Amino acid sequence: MYDTSLSRETIRIYWQQTKRYPKLIFALLISRPIYLICAYIGNIYVTGLALDKLRSGGNFNLWNDFGWLIFSLFGFMIGQLVFEYISVRSIWILESKVMNDLSRLAYEKIINESADFHANRFSGSLVSQTNKFVGAYDRLAETLHWQVYSFLLNVVFTMIILIWKLPVFAFVLGILLAIFFYVSIVLNRKGKMLNTQIAEAENKMTGQLADSIGNILAVKSFAQEKSESIRFSSRLNEIFDANMLARKYHQRKDAVINIPVTTATILAVVFSIYAAIQQLAPLSTILLATVLTRDLFMRAREFNVNSQRQIARSFGDAHEMTKILRTPTLINDEDSSQEFNFDNATIDFEDVIFKYKDSKADILFDNFSMHIKPGEKVGLVGPSGGGKSTITKLLLRFMDIQSGEIKIGGINIAKVQQKDLRNKIAYVPQEPLLFHRSLSENISYGVPNATTKDIKRVAKLAHADEFINKLPNGYDTLVGERGVKLSGGQKQRVAIARAMLKDAPVLILDEATSALDSESEVAIQDALKNLMEGKTTIVIAHRLSTIQRLDRIIVLDNGKIVEQGKHKELVDKQNGLYARLWKHQSGGFLQD
Repeated sequence: MYDTSLSRETIRIYWQQTKRYPKLIFALLISRPIYLICAYIGNIYVTGLALDKLRSGGNFNLWNDFGWLIFSLFGFMIGQLVFEYISVRSIWILESKVMNDLSRLAYEKIINESADFHANRFSGSLVSQTNKFVGAYDRLAETLHWQVYSFLLNVVFTMIILIWKLPVFAFVLGILLAIFFYVSIVLNRKGKMLNTQIAEAENKMTGQLADSIGNILAVKSFAQEKSESIRFSSRLNEIFDANMLARKYHQRKDAVINIPVTTATILAVVFSIYAAIQQLAPLSTILLATVLTRDLFMRAREFNVNSQRQIARSFGDAHEMTKILRTPTLINDEDSSQEFNFDNATIDFEDVIFKYKDSKADILFDNFSMHIKPGEKVGLVGPSGGGKSTITKLLLRFMDIQSGEIKIGGINIAKVQQKDLRNKIAYVPQEPLLFHRSLSENISYGVPNATTKDIKRVAKLAHADEFINKLPNGYDTLVGERGVKLSGGQKQRVAIARAMLKDAPVLILDEATSALDSESEVAIQDALKNLMEGKTTIVIAHRLSTIQRLDRIIVLDNGKIVEQGKHKELVDKQNGLYARLWKHQSGGFLQD
């Protein structure tokens, strides 16, 4: 069922951004009625007055008797040009400003959402929803100004003139207009629902397209081009079916709506002839009433066939992003967030309870506690699903715990600004996160004002300088979307260099050397040692050889600490989990 509250929310959001420009709104509200008076009503009325004069008979001189008509028409023409220019310029400037504001609003909402939010959505669909949301405003503003507002002004002007000159005809016309608006609004509700279905199908198609192209190497390596094409075709078929349903409905709706429109048009012609025969009003009045009524219902037909369809489509396109904007952000900063300064970077998990919200599994951490001393280098190991990566996500507040506290330097991380928290943590994930920008920009991402000298210094320490200097454009080389132009090892070196440049007091390495070959890993160990110097460090590793020299190793299983100690101590425990993992290693990698 179509959610009308979302349409109201879309209107509220659009209006919130539009009302920031009152001068442009005023210009639009004033210029359009003056333009219509100059372009239509004034011209028709003075022409009718000329006909009344001609009908009275006599000898006429063009300039003496009708000079006023010529000057009036020229005056109306100038007014039409001036106020049309003001109207067009005002709507274009207003649309451009508001569309920029809406783009910024949608972008900031998406970029500030939780990691869980993004994990459950296609990035391509979010891009599509943002573009549709902004484009919907453009379409809606154009339709409301040029068609709906003009139509309503025509209704008001026509009814004022007819009530003054022909009150009976105005009364009948008012009844027909009321019937038209009622039927049109009622029938349009289903049209909104059908347009929403079209927009949803298009968003799914965009997400599918982005997913396939983004993973093109997987598609090709598994020879699944045909299956992906079939999947994409099914999305296109969904769009086609939704479009056909909408078109069939609009055809039936148009047929129903055209009844009062056609009736009123015929009535206007019949009444005009009758009024002329019976001399119920001057010819100028009859002409004005006839032309205005016919024009009014031609606009009514256009309002039904085109305007309402554009409005329904706009609300349909804005539907998904409005839903996102209306949904509260899962992870928020407190209004009274304290300053995040500490003397030493201790890390404490105190009686933490955590469960993935969308998971049917039991609680992962149940009264979990862990203490890491300032400057201590700790390795987290254990079977998959034990909670290693979850600890890093909770530390970074990509997710929030249900109970307990997580502290850095004795300060509860839930009480500080997320940006301040993450500025104190350097994070190197297993899958390096690179932008389609230059190598220099990627390395300095955490420190935008870094000098070229500093960038090259950390690149050398991370052994990234070795391959960067071989590239044609060196540090100015674009790495491609998500770093697709680089190998896995090269991307990890860039990510390590970025962490070195950030120089944060807390360091998290999540399988940071997994894509390096053994020779490269040995070469970079000294760099990592320098990187960890003086920092509280958490290292997640399946390759146990990379954590042998750490201060302490914590073994996690099913969200619990089952063992902890130095490498030698844990290996010496004959039946310990770490000893078994060490024994099962082959070539330095943990076997599943």
